[in-house]
Amino acid sequence: MRRTPRWIAGAVVALMTAAGVGLGANAAHAASVSMSISSGDFGQIKSGKTVTMPITVANDGTAPIKIDPAGLAAIAAPFALVSTNIVATDTVMPGEFRLIQVSYTAGPVGSMDTKTITISADEVTPGTPVTGTITLKGESLATDAASFEFTDPAAGAVVDFGTVDVGSTSAGSVTIENDGVLPLSFSSLDFLAVDGDGNPLPITVDGAPFVIEVLPGGSQTFALSYAPSNAGSWSGALTLKGFVGSREVPVATATRTIPIVGAAVVPPTPSPTPTTGTGDRGAGSNGTTAGGTPGRQLASTGADGVGGLVVGTVAVMFLLAGVVAVAKRRQQKRT
Repeated sequence: MRRTPRWIAGAVVALMTAAGVGLGANAAHAASVSMSISSGDFGQIKSGKTVTMPITVANDGTAPIKIDPAGLAAIAAPFALVSTNIVATDTVMPGEFRLIQVSYTAGPVGSMDTKTITISADEVTPGTPVTGTITLKGESLATDAASFEFTDPAAGAVVDFGTVDVGSTSAGSVTIENDGVLPLSFSSLDFLAVDGDGNPLPITVDGAPFVIEVLPGGSQTFALSYAPSNAGSWSGALTLKGFVGSREVPVATATRTIPIVGAAVVPPTPSPTPTTGTGDRGAGSNGTTAGGTPGRQLASTGADGVGGLVVGTVAVMFLLAGVVAVAKRRQQKRT
């Protein structure tokens, strides 16, 4: 078996060393120190409003590192350091991250705020540290970027469905106005009507299912239907969420609530309509009997009454005839 010449083996080791591929102690020098920092852009925020954002600092290198939080002291108004779990003595392994919670209070309308923060990281065994920057940004608006007003065009402050019979339907409506700076989408799935105890109400939005986009400055009216199955009065709330981008993973959302009231009653039972029958006349009345045979009346116009009247009349006539005959006989005797 032939041996590899020493000069060839030496050349291979030299090339590996130059390329950062080594054995033993040289392996540590091949590891990289790197960190990535998420965005600190708060976007457009309503003037006077304070929002908080998490910022991550991740070890995306191949060597364990320690992150120095000293640079976070430079965070100043209108930004503020809320909290952080970065500790100078902690070891952050590759793939791990630490959090920084920063708040932003939007100033006067139209103001644009920017602040750059520098933090550093180094290997656990000190070497050449790396630095990273956090750029904090925010813009103040008269309203939120994603915003809308939620009103009932008829009553303004409340949606009143009135009083409706159980089993019937009452109509209502709401109008939304996009007063933000971003297009907002609305889904029929995001209309939620509940009573004061949080129980769902039988209120639906007409035309469902749908997703409608409303541009900044635009408006949209939605027709509602209330179809109660139980009696009772109630008051509650109608909530709607608008979203920017995808409903499942929205870029921004805005939620509004408007009061709703209504009542349901059981409708009165209608009285039966009287009908004229053709059956028997019942005793003591001019109506009919269930049997359908002629009934007898107690009034003098009944059959028995007529018969009695006839018999009585005949008797009187015979009596009068007798009286007349007796009178004639007496008259004859006198003459």
